[in-house]
Amino acid sequence: MEIVTHKIIYFFFTHIFLRRIGKKYPEFFETWVGDYVEKPRDRRILIMRYTGKHKMTFTAIAAELGVDESNLFKYHKRAVECLISAE
Repeated sequence: MEIVTHKIIYFFFTHIFLRRIGKKYPEFFETWVGDYVEKPRDRRILIMRYTGKHKMTFTAIAAELGVDESNLFKYHKRAVECLISAE
């Protein structure tokens, strides 16, 4: 049951919460992500994905950062996990 609960929270974060906060309050979003996500690359991925008028796709982010797309998904997941487990 714990795994299901975690997956629901992860889905809510990535599909609803982060998108709304990034769109409505981009300055707050950048500060909040900076406080809880340690690695600069992971912070940048979240900011590029969820802020701005034209949010970038994972393919575009991978091309800009020069990383493999499969690794980009791992970095994104790690950053979201940091936000979920933030105290």
